Amino acid sequence: VSNLLVKASSGQWASLTVSCRGEAGWSSLGQQQRIRELLNYRLNPEPILPKMEGVTEFTEYISETVDVPSPFDLLEPPTSGGFLKLSKPCCYIFPGGRGDSALFAVNGFNILIDGGSDRRSCFWKLVRHLDRIDSILLTHIGRSIEEASLTLQYLNKLGIKPEPLFRVVSNTIEPITLFHKMGVGRLDMFVLNPGEISVPYLTSITALVVWLPANPTEKIIRVLFPGNAPQNKILEGLENALTVSGLPAKRDDDVAEEQEQDHV
Repeated sequence: VSNLLVKASSGQWASLTVSCRGEAGWSSLGQQQRIRELLNYRLNPEPILPKMEGVTEFTEYISETVDVPSPFDLLEPPTSGGFLKLSKPCCYIFPGGRGDSALFAVNGFNILIDGGSDRRSCFWKLVRHLDRIDSILLTHIGRSIEEASLTLQYLNKLGIKPEPLFRVVSNTIEPITLFHKMGVGRLDMFVLNPGEISVPYLTSITALVVWLPANPTEKIIRVLFPGNAPQNKILEGLENALTVSGLPAKRDDDVAEEQEQDHV
């Protein structure tokens, strides 16, 4: 190979371009004097993109002729005249694409957790049959700050004031009471993550929702919504929930049933 390169004229130097992840040992090749005399050697050069005037013109033409519907235009109206009544505690998990979305409901109150990542709403086919949504929990932004700002604008138009959530560092975890009705029960939310010192746009809420029915024979229901928090933050939040006071204890019936299952 060296003999062939030497015979080539100076105006016809061969070029060797190496593109790889990192240097991976290729940097030493370009440091050899013999290689530099014979080759125009380049390692991971900056990409040179061709001019895109035609593509730009085509994009402008398409944008003028195609009407992109807003996400609200994609919301189909209810198919029935009545509303869906959810009398018992239930949790619906929706296919949120690259995101998550869920609806947790008890008798008299519901909470929508996140909305997925698809442009077409993944929860709307069920939610459109409800008479209302009582609360919305946005655990993380997940896509872009621009969309988060747009969400805040729409909430402002609806007269809804968002409340930031974080865990206060103390010996107790104080719950946020979402719903309380005499003779029915109480729905509390315990924020496990993030802590007080955090960057809102870079963190995710981890919340434990606890349903305490008024009937002592009914079970206490606990549902953990981890959001987009990393595993270590979720485990840290659960550990704090176990070591501090403030969470409701199990009822005697729940403990007795678990003991029976252990002996089966």
